[in-house]
Amino acid sequence: MPKITYDSIRKRAAIEANRRNVHPSIEAQDTVLPVLPPAVTLPKPPGNELFWRLNDVILLDNFDGFFDRRNEVQIVAVTIDSNVADPIQFSTPHSFVGIKKNDRLPLGEAGLGMYQSSPTSFPKYLNLNLLIVEDDAGTRNLGKAINHVRETEEYATILDATKSLVGGGNPAYSALIGIGDTVMGLVAKMLEQNQDDIIAFFAGTYSLAFDNLGVGRHTFHQDERARVQYEILARTAP
Repeated sequence: MPKITYDSIRKRAAIEANRRNVHPSIEAQDTVLPVLPPAVTLPKPPGNELFWRLNDVILLDNFDGFFDRRNEVQIVAVTIDSNVADPIQFSTPHSFVGIKKNDRLPLGEAGLGMYQSSPTSFPKYLNLNLLIVEDDAGTRNLGKAINHVRETEEYATILDATKSLVGGGNPAYSALIGIGDTVMGLVAKMLEQNQDDIIAFFAGTYSLAFDNLGVGRHTFHQDERARVQYEILARTAP
């Protein structure tokens, strides 16, 4: 059997985001500009702990051909940061039943947390990935599906590649984006085996050096798919 490599997994499993938030300077110069430029001139957000959450998610269509159908919507996020010990973090999967077209998901007044960084220091970068699916098979344990992905040889290879990338100090943004796409690609393939509809895949990449880790409010929007408002917060941890 041929040896499993990260490149072979990336080519087979990566998916393209419906919408991707990337700072313009990163997008224009990614091939030559590393995560940490020689001179950092932007002010840093105060604090040492980062957190991102969903504030609002609206389903913009139904996804099995029936008018005004109530969907079961499931959400999972994967966040990649510069924590060498644990660079890939999965959010707790969440399910929302009885959701119709143009309904807001009941996230609560405080929103829904997707990621929290290590409290010791800010990460150097943040690559966030959000997958929204509609479950055709009825309620099931999405957490088990994620755990299955994490137990595969493919995921172990991706994790090793990510740790090597993070440990290298100055990974290019394209490499970080590729890691996120590949991890979500494995998750998406697992969901497709259960005949789930992928509503949307959104991603964003931010750095401490270029754009203060994206601290603030942002929007993902894909016509006839979903609209997502999310927020990245920074604070001084006790």
